[in-house]
Amino acid sequence: MTSQKQTPAVLDGRCAEYPAEHNVGHLYFAKPAMVDHFKALDPCNTFNPGIGRTTKCAHWMPRGQNVARGAFRCDG
Repeated sequence: MTSQKQTPAVLDGRCAEYPAEHNVGHLYFAKPAMVDHFKALDPCNTFNPGIGRTTKCAHWMPRGQNVARGAFRCDG
């Protein structure tokens, strides 16, 4: 049986593209084209934040970025 940490290596070895289902989406780094696709579908980053090891911050804001006073800020 393959562990969760081994899954990306097994799939990469088979040249597979894999989705976000069953928490696999938080184990691999999404390709730039897929990140662009996620951003286009979910500009606020609310439906599945962190998918493909992307930021979990609202509006795809990089962690620690300074924002205007009163604006939403994510540090985690």
